[in-house]
Amino acid sequence: MNEPQTQRARADLEAAGYQLQGNRFQHADGERYLPLYEPKHIHHFTHRWSTYLDSGKTREITAEELRDPNCVPLPKYWVRDREVNARLGSWSYDWLAGYRNITNTTNERTVIFSVFPRVAVGHNMPIIFVERIAEILELLACANSIILDFAARQKFNSASINYFVLKQLPILPPHTYVSEASKQASKQASKQASKQA
Repeated sequence: MNEPQTQRARADLEAAGYQLQGNRFQHADGERYLPLYEPKHIHHFTHRWSTYLDSGKTREITAEELRDPNCVPLPKYWVRDREVNARLGSWSYDWLAGYRNITNTTNERTVIFSVFPRVAVGHNMPIIFVERIAEILELLACANSIILDFAARQKFNSASINYFVLKQLPILPPHTYVSEASKQASKQASKQASKQA
């Protein structure tokens, strides 16, 4: 049995009759390919940090391009959407959260977490599954803080942020983020939901 490639380049997909729509490829038969995000695509609080050019090189997305909400980064490769869905299992959200596990001592910042669309990701961008949106926002605030970055710089002796290093960083557990304001907002949301039911 001849199974199709997991990752496909733009030229291959276009030759097979796929049409690029944003940064996803769609075929007339309904088959879709999602972009394969790499660590270079994300930065603090953005999933539109860089894009691939036709030459195969990357460049940062400009501030002018970022003003356009339809501007999306182009990857080097795309992955069949059903493969992505199979790997994500029961994850029902249209977003993911993850971090760059590649860094360098010459980078301005060491630890970079972000939220990004439901796409394919490679092994250098581990994803984190957090069900509550409030918790992921709190995690991003903590993980992208200057204080955590300072602590991270003291731990690294390589260009990779492995799980065992990540576990040593001062990332606060979810229960510490619950403030009185969060509790009040949750109560208010529950009251609204019960009134509408």
